[in-house]
Amino acid sequence: MSLFASTLNTTRRNLRHQWGSSLLNVVGLTLGILCSVIIFLTVRYEFSFDTHHQNNEQIYRVTNNYYYPTFTMYVGHTPDPMAEALRNDFPEFERVVSIHTSQNHSISIEDQLFESDILFCDPAFIQLLDYYNDASQWIIGDPTAALNEVNQTVLTQSLAEKVFGDAEEALGKTITLSNGTNVEVRAVIQDPPPNTNYPFEQLVSYATFDRVASESFGSVNSTTTFVQLPPEVTAESLQPALDQFNAKYMETAWGEDFVSMALQPLAAIHFDGRFGADNYMTSTTYLWTLGLIGLFMIVVACINFVNLTTAKAITRAKEVGVRKILGSTKKHIIAQFMTESLLLALFAVGFGIVLAQLSFTYFSELTNLNIGNEFTFTPDLLAFLGGLLLFITVAIGVYPALVLSKFQPLDVIRARKAANSFKGLSLRRVLITFQLTASQALAIGAIVIASQLELFQNTDLGFDQESILVVDIHGNEPSEKVKSLKNSVQQFPFVELASLSSSAPMSGNSSTTGLTSVDAGVAEEERFNVEYIMVDNDFVDAMNLEVLAGKTSMTTLDQDTVRGYVVNETLIERLAFASPEEALGKRITIHGVESTIIGVVKDFHTLSLHEEIKPVALIYGIRDYSLLSIKYQTANLQEAVAQLETAWQGVFPDKNFDFYFQDEQMGDMYDNEIRFAKLIRVFTIISIAIACFGLIGLSAFSSVRRFKEIGIRKVLGASVPHLLFLLSREFLILAGVSLIFSVPIAYYLTAGWLADFAYRIHLTWWMVGIAGFITITFTLLTVGLQSARAATMNPVESLRSE
Repeated sequence: MSLFASTLNTTRRNLRHQWGSSLLNVVGLTLGILCSVIIFLTVRYEFSFDTHHQNNEQIYRVTNNYYYPTFTMYVGHTPDPMAEALRNDFPEFERVVSIHTSQNHSISIEDQLFESDILFCDPAFIQLLDYYNDASQWIIGDPTAALNEVNQTVLTQSLAEKVFGDAEEALGKTITLSNGTNVEVRAVIQDPPPNTNYPFEQLVSYATFDRVASESFGSVNSTTTFVQLPPEVTAESLQPALDQFNAKYMETAWGEDFVSMALQPLAAIHFDGRFGADNYMTSTTYLWTLGLIGLFMIVVACINFVNLTTAKAITRAKEVGVRKILGSTKKHIIAQFMTESLLLALFAVGFGIVLAQLSFTYFSELTNLNIGNEFTFTPDLLAFLGGLLLFITVAIGVYPALVLSKFQPLDVIRARKAANSFKGLSLRRVLITFQLTASQALAIGAIVIASQLELFQNTDLGFDQESILVVDIHGNEPSEKVKSLKNSVQQFPFVELASLSSSAPMSGNSSTTGLTSVDAGVAEEERFNVEYIMVDNDFVDAMNLEVLAGKTSMTTLDQDTVRGYVVNETLIERLAFASPEEALGKRITIHGVESTIIGVVKDFHTLSLHEEIKPVALIYGIRDYSLLSIKYQTANLQEAVAQLETAWQGVFPDKNFDFYFQDEQMGDMYDNEIRFAKLIRVFTIISIAIACFGLIGLSAFSSVRRFKEIGIRKVLGASVPHLLFLLSREFLILAGVSLIFSVPIAYYLTAGWLADFAYRIHLTWWMVGIAGFITITFTLLTVGLQSARAATMNPVESLRSE
């Protein structure tokens, strides 16, 4: 029999003989591998946004920074003439593309209403992001002529099938947009991948985009401009030329040193929340933290394996001695134990993959990531699993193999050194402490995150968020029709109040501009940013804002002119007025329009708790309304929504009835945090479970090492409780030490996460206490089982050889 076959056969017998410890080893490693694979898939997906485009490294978004005296405004949109000026001044650019997005856009086909995420774009957009350059990606239609003319559109396969039943039936059909424009379907293409910052269901030629275009660089609209650089050109080398372009066009319109231009890499958009995007955004800190947790989970599982293996080493000492007497060399002994480690690692990786496949859909829903419903073995995943297998094999095999192979046959056979041959007891204590430290740091982190989420729910936002339904009017509707809708809604008995506004608190679509004031001494060069919302007379009452001074309604709002401003406390403080009453009657200029402060309300949150409360002005008189907020009181919400939809269809029969509930909208603002909290909670539970397996290993080792000592103590009259305390004391000390180590680690990690919130909790003693209580409880339960078995054994068994 060959040496390899002999080693394999011996390994099989040892694993079968020691099936209990082998099972614990495999289970611990499997759980660690499961977590690491799920984290790898999550991190890989997040970093894959817009990296699938062939020329993604050469594609950039044009951004502008506007420098106000007290803040910098980051804008990912550009003035209307920007794209054409870039084409003229930078002929070396391979492509310059303009797009405008319109999500949840109402479209109609033969009196049937649908919703579509529309992207108005130049024809070159398809080539810029190499969408469907492969002809097989075009289900029907000509990609070279699909968006060249006005009133042309391209549908994705899913939208075409939803609207027309069959993708090929859509070609040549007419679709009516919400503004009444008819567009012809020129092609149908496969759906874009979900990992893009600009998802769409429908492409419409940019010439169709219904807007009042401005030829001035002094205005910013909703247009996004992309450029594709030649392969040999970098954004850094181009910056001096961009600065000259900025001085020529932007500074001429906005003023010298007030605005700057930059190129943002396409792949960086997903991680930079300053400029915004149409898909959700995430933080690289969040992803690196997940990656660090995945590494911790694997290391903790490997530590668990090493502890369990060395704990059983004394029982295998004679085996090593006999094998050496029979001629095995140290190299053969090391090969034997490394083979065992490799086989166990293979089992663990296999089971981990199976568990990952079974739980893939669960984790996809848990993290709210659209990464698919199938677990596929891509090359990068296979490379990760291969590297993971190699790392685990080395990590769990080298130390036990080296220690066990050092046994001397004569000492082992005589049992002189078997019990004391492991000078590495201190190392195992260090490893257990590391395990418990990682687990407790995760537990503290989970408690901190849960407490921050609780803060979100309990913070007084300054307005009513319960029982408010917000209807999206989609903008650009005649004020008479919008007012008619409000009047119809107010007739329902379940409606307490209804209010029209351009935005709603924490709706995510507030507008910002500069403020100056002659009365308050705020000159043009000292202007500061202010959020503004155009409202009607019922807004303050509908939102239940607290009025501090003045009035919150005007006698008439029938003219589209500013009639007055109601401002919040923060704005009054920025204007340096001593009291709300002092501010009344003072004139301020917002967006170039001067009017009077007619009222002051208490501060209320317009953005998430990531942001501090900003200066806010409610503008009365400009009837540019986008939302209808309805405060309701009903026991039958479903019937109430149906009646509201009927009223909507009576005024806007050609548009979809889109609405949301105020409290649910606010919850959506913290999707990333909720997703992160769920993952941390699951990983904390798994980490504690793996650490418990490690405690089983060390407590088993301790019981074996003190086998005769326990027997002697029992003969001399030691009680079972005393022996339990004796055997458990060491582990409780390790748990206490690990708690001390975990506090600064958890503080450092959670402080970085909490820094993203203007309103946040702080790490307190009770959070550490709960984490410590959990760890110590599981330590006592785990160690207690092993200690109870040793403390209740018959002393004759341990002293028989004496």
